[in-house]
Amino acid sequence: MRVLIGDDDMFMRSFLRKVLEEESCEVEIVESGSEVIRRILRQKFDLLFLDIYMGGMDGIEAIPLIKEMDPQLPIVVITGDSSLQIKNKVQNLGVFGYLVKPLNLLEVKNMLRIVPSRSELKHAAR
Repeated sequence: MRVLIGDDDMFMRSFLRKVLEEESCEVEIVESGSEVIRRILRQKFDLLFLDIYMGGMDGIEAIPLIKEMDPQLPIVVITGDSSLQIKNKVQNLGVFGYLVKPLNLLEVKNMLRIVPSRSELKHAAR
């Protein structure tokens, strides 16, 4: 599974990379929403972990653009903001998952298990 991580926190990037690589994922990491956009324009991913608050373009700004470019890409938002307002705002953008930092190892692994593959998404869209 090809996974893209968009987060400006070095510790979070390292944590996610370690967990995902232990689960046999191919991981790429970027530090801003604009870098996420550029990477998605160049290649396909099976899953995106996206922080909400980053320098430059943040996750909330990036999500609609990502969905326009790759509507089948499952987006899991990761954020330190546990407010109901942010959760509702993000979920209204149609993301696949929402995790609050500090991330729980089992929650991250569970996301990998429940994310549909691209072929499943194509079949469901028919």
